[in-house]
Amino acid sequence: MSQKEKTYTMIRFAIAFLTAAGLGFSITTRNIIGAIAIFFIGLFLIVFMKRTYKEVIICDERTQKISDKAITGAFWIYLASIALANIVVIFLGPLDLGIIDQIKPAVYHITYTFFFLIFLYETLRYYYNNKI
Repeated sequence: MSQKEKTYTMIRFAIAFLTAAGLGFSITTRNIIGAIAIFFIGLFLIVFMKRTYKEVIICDERTQKISDKAITGAFWIYLASIALANIVVIFLGPLDLGIIDQIKPAVYHITYTFFFLIFLYETLRYYYNNKI
């Protein structure tokens, strides 16, 4: 891997990490305008990086397969986390613990988000299946 490829990889990782951290913080503090601004700034920076490092970016079957495996792994980890959180809320709910009442809305919100992601995934899968 050349120095330019390493630089591109590190900057891309830093942009993704800082965008995700900023989005998480903005959403937790209920700052929707800040979250939208951070999302578009991150998107702009990624597009700018792709144009700047155009000769570094190589899309072939190997990189596509790696990306597919990464998103699949992230999807299953997210699914397992949501399932575990819901199981904890269901089984510890009757114990009347204060912490369960505090995390219950967040768990439900994340679960609904997950259902939206599954719907979006299936819609896009259907679209690309018919397109190709």
